[in-house]
Amino acid sequence: MEIIPFGPRHLGAIAPPVMSRDDLERFCRLYRPNGPAWTGVAAGSVIGCAGIVPVGDTGWAWALLSHPVRIMAVHRAVLRMLEHGLDDLPIKRIEARALADWPSACQWLERLGFRRSGNDGEFGIYVR
Repeated sequence: MEIIPFGPRHLGAIAPPVMSRDDLERFCRLYRPNGPAWTGVAAGSVIGCAGIVPVGDTGWAWALLSHPVRIMAVHRAVLRMLEHGLDDLPIKRIEARALADWPSACQWLERLGFRRSGNDGEFGIYVR
């Protein structure tokens, strides 16, 4: 897997599509200009995109993955980013949300070192 700088067109290459075209455009306008982001590419295909949006001293983490994905390769890349790729950001903690009824997403956040800190509607809030 190769990690490259994120580009908005990468979200449209995730299969199956994760958002409608309008939602993709809105997501790109809100997230990309506001923090570092990366794209994972394997065998010429986008397998996922992730980034951090700094808000005060907190970084809001986001990730969108294709299906199926080689989760161990993605896990190692995201863990490296969390441990070594954020030194230039003025953040003290990272916050992520996952649908509470999507156990694999919640478990993945825990494996990445996040701990559950509460709920926001249908989402579990995780901090690291």
